[in-house]
Amino acid sequence: MDKSSPGVMAVAREGDLNMAESDFVLAFDPGRDKSGFAFVDFDGGLIASGIFPTSELERLTDDLSPYIIEGVPPENAIQRVKLIIIGNGTHSREFAERVKATITGHEIMTVD
Repeated sequence: MDKSSPGVMAVAREGDLNMAESDFVLAFDPGRDKSGFAFVDFDGGLIASGIFPTSELERLTDDLSPYIIEGVPPENAIQRVKLIIIGNGTHSREFAERVKATITGHEIMTVD
């Protein structure tokens, strides 16, 4: 996700989510063996991104640091997520169910 693709951020700002500038979007690109994630700010700017073994999804809420490749997620990043976006690719349905069970209380959107 980048600023040249404002569609998702426009939905987040203008929808029922009432995103504030201190809120984040957490985007996932799920795969069979490994998955990517990115924390994106209110304006669509990248805050942090990483890759993790898909089997370790449930551990992300405990400690993101082993998986970070770029940037630094803010303190309490998971708690500040307003919207979770999941790419509609490999194993996305199963992945989305695991996300719902692991990171509760957030709006989840699936995109192509």
